[in-house]
Amino acid sequence: MTEFRFRVWEFVRVMVRLESAPARRTGKSGPSFYRVHREAWEKLDRRLGRLAESDAEAFSDLMMNQHVTAAFETPRQMREVSAALDGVVAEMSREIDKGGDAEHLASLDNEIKGLGALKRRLNAQRP
Repeated sequence: MTEFRFRVWEFVRVMVRLESAPARRTGKSGPSFYRVHREAWEKLDRRLGRLAESDAEAFSDLMMNQHVTAAFETPRQMREVSAALDGVVAEMSREIDKGGDAEHLASLDNEIKGLGALKRRLNAQRP
């Protein structure tokens, strides 16, 4: 088992991507990352929803400055998260290619850079 530390916004991006992925089920090689961490994700998602409606500063602090530690029980789970990151980055890149508001595009570009750094950290921990 490998523990990994995500910033909350990184964990949110991964879990949102995995929510609709078929890999979220339990397969021959054990439960998916999503399934193992679903309860913690749902609790965090509810908390973020409440803060988004009531306290923008606390919401921002939680998203950007707080962390989630999650365990990878199998190499497959690490691959799932890596593939989810690839999917999120590809989606953001397509959105950038469409153009639009410069501030929004710059924000997407910064997120892509952050997710790239996350993927490098994840790859450095792969067995």
